[in-house]
Amino acid sequence: MDVVPAAGDWKYPPFSAMLEDGKIYGRGSVDDKGPAVACLYGMKAVMDAGLPMSNHVRIIAGTDEETFARGIHYYLERENAPAYGFSPDAEFPIIYAEKGIIRFGYRLPLALPDKNILSIHAGTRLNVVPSLAEVQIAGITAEKVEPEFPMPQMPSEQEMKVYKVYSFLCLVLAAAMVVTDLNFHPRIRWTWFTAGGVATMWIASSIGFFKRYNLLKNVMWQLLIGSIICFIWDGFTGWHGWSVDLVLPILSVATLAGMFVIAKVQKSPVREYLIYEIMAAVYGLILPVILLVCGVVRKPTVSMFGALICFLFLVGVILFKGREFKEEMHKNLHV
Repeated sequence: MDVVPAAGDWKYPPFSAMLEDGKIYGRGSVDDKGPAVACLYGMKAVMDAGLPMSNHVRIIAGTDEETFARGIHYYLERENAPAYGFSPDAEFPIIYAEKGIIRFGYRLPLALPDKNILSIHAGTRLNVVPSLAEVQIAGITAEKVEPEFPMPQMPSEQEMKVYKVYSFLCLVLAAAMVVTDLNFHPRIRWTWFTAGGVATMWIASSIGFFKRYNLLKNVMWQLLIGSIICFIWDGFTGWHGWSVDLVLPILSVATLAGMFVIAKVQKSPVREYLIYEIMAAVYGLILPVILLVCGVVRKPTVSMFGALICFLFLVGVILFKGREFKEEMHKNLHV
């Protein structure tokens, strides 16, 4: 159980295993207590399922893997070595082997005239990158430098104020259009169209505002919300079918193209963008096919070509990015 010291400030007590939003917070929750508990549950699942076992299965847990691994030496002096084993260490789905570690010392002469180094302190363990280093030098006074950590990408207070003012103005305009329609009953219901346009603009811009730090997720949300708004708008105006005949397939293909460009421009790793492209392609394939089968689509040409492009994209992903595709399916859908 490779638990390192819990240095620094913690939002939750490091050894409390605090549960919040479906996640356990604490020292070693990922590396290595969490995987150990997962193994216990896995062994219990095998036993409960009554699966036939031809060999014994044993969990071997030591307490000083981060230092000298004396626990495993103690075990091997008293027990036979396992015929086969793996180390469920850290990240999902599995880490099955451990690298070695080299410990070495390095001496560097420091020439500081009229200055004496009294002490140097950094880090808590040899194999942990220190977040803070402190050096005490006689004759020099300085303020203590606190470690800087990247803050989560959240809207600033000023940005939230601007967004709230913008939201309030959109609400005022939409409400004014509704009241105008109820009082004056215009022959052409331009008031309802204006109110709907304002609502659509607010929804799209709100998604862009809150999801702007992840452009791929932003584009995916725009595809979902945008197509739903078009369905509602088409139905509200008497259902002419343009939302399913044209907008849905064109928007799906445009989303795929946009994601491809964003991933290339940002030079994102495959595992960061592949799941969003798969989601967009599945959406652009399954929904138009269902609408075609149900007879909702009146002009099928664009929908058929859009679904074909999404289908070919998925086939290409499976053929050329098969390993990453399987990993994403297993990680996100457990299939």
